[in-house]
Amino acid sequence: MEVVLVYRAAASLLTIAFVSGVVMMVIRFGSDNESPAWMAKLHGFVAVAALSLLVFGWAHLGFSRPASFALLTLLLAAAAGLFLNLGYHWRHKPLPEGLVFAHMAVASLGFLVAGVVALSLAA
Repeated sequence: MEVVLVYRAAASLLTIAFVSGVVMMVIRFGSDNESPAWMAKLHGFVAVAALSLLVFGWAHLGFSRPASFALLTLLLAAAAGLFLNLGYHWRHKPLPEGLVFAHMAVASLGFLVAGVVALSLAA
């Protein structure tokens, strides 16, 4: 039962991170402006909270292979997001499109796999 609760909470947080990431992408590529700092912080803090839950669940409760794959892809996306934030966003430099799309693709894959796992646990 604990695995279901941890995964549901993480999936809810990941949904907020996903939506805020899509909004930031629209701002970046739709207007060529940088996204607001508060939105980038919200995105990062919520994603880290979800990752913390997933790492706890993986270490203490045990995860299936697809759930572990989702965690790994989300950790890779988090590393890329941290690099984007510290290397570009804080310095008010334009984010490189290739790295933004790589971050978005890996994060989307992890989000989708995590969503499928969360739905399968709910059944």
